[in-house]
Amino acid sequence: MVVDPHTEHLETRDKFPVAALPRVDALLVEAAALTESAPQQALLYCREALSLAESLGYVYGKAQALWSIGKCKSAITKPDDALADYYAALKIFEDSGDLHGVFKTLNSIAIVFSKIGSFAECKEPYERALAISEQLGDPHSKQIALRNLGLAHDKQGDYSIAAEYLRQSIAIARENNLELATARGLHSLGEVYYSLEDYTTALEHLL
Repeated sequence: MVVDPHTEHLETRDKFPVAALPRVDALLVEAAALTESAPQQALLYCREALSLAESLGYVYGKAQALWSIGKCKSAITKPDDALADYYAALKIFEDSGDLHGVFKTLNSIAIVFSKIGSFAECKEPYERALAISEQLGDPHSKQIALRNLGLAHDKQGDYSIAAEYLRQSIAIARENNLELATARGLHSLGEVYYSLEDYTTALEHLL
């Protein structure tokens, strides 16, 4: 069963004091706005949100807070420290049937592996994310998953496989008029052709 996290969120609100859940949400919104510019402050907001969500038994808020803590730690150049928080968030999202949460957390885990140079390990969460995107039936998510897999194979020098994933991603982006995604995919594919020393084809995609 695919759970809409926003619907689940609204239904959960009825179980708690009116002011409590919006406070969790507000803290996470504040944290999101500061994650890149002031990640240490954002981390404090996330931890406060996590503590409040746990005291309320607010499952969605707890998962979101854990995911946000992972994102803050990754921004503080401690990406490997983020894995425990991401995996904790992933379990909650999986247990609650929140496929959107599962999808974004798998991508976050893969990004951490990529940042620390474990390119082989990042492929498995990206492959799982692709399977989730198909369950969601969301072309935007699917083209992201395909592009990420292409980039992961590119990092390992598997250029032919990378090119195939990127071509699939670009095709979906074009079919759905996702212009920015199309441009990103074309640029990534151009870099793959450059690595293959097919400079003419590379320029066709990069320009």
